[in-house]
Amino acid sequence: MVKQKKRIFKRSVEQIHDLYKLEVAKTVKSRTDYSPMKEIDHVHHYHSIDSKGTPQNTSISISGHFHVLEVVTPATDTDPATLKCSLPMIWVRSKNRNGQWEKKLQLANPEDTHTHVVAYVDSHKFVPAKINPEFVKLQAMEANKIPVAEGVIER
Repeated sequence: MVKQKKRIFKRSVEQIHDLYKLEVAKTVKSRTDYSPMKEIDHVHHYHSIDSKGTPQNTSISISGHFHVLEVVTPATDTDPATLKCSLPMIWVRSKNRNGQWEKKLQLANPEDTHTHVVAYVDSHKFVPAKINPEFVKLQAMEANKIPVAEGVIER
């Protein structure tokens, strides 16, 4: 006779994905360096985690910039997080003292100081895709294959 116990779950990775919309705001944009600046309406979306389950802190890039989002009030079991939106930002690559490339955040345009009101859209439970170990082995075998020279028949 088997003694019954409660189930024990191991390695269950379930996260909650929250979607937010950065409401309509005007941004300054020019098509070329010589054309006059124009104000255009735009919105962004923000996902709390990406498709791999990694937490995110930036919105989707629109009109050449994105916004960094800061958590003001953390999410609870019933309520979503309250977020604060930064000024428009871009990533800039530059060489450091060692000659290596590094990415730094920088204001997108000093003349453009818009922000957005952040509105919660919805949530869902997210389970990242599992990697099939057989597929990993197949990829390794394919990578180790020596390419056949042109005109040679492989047997």
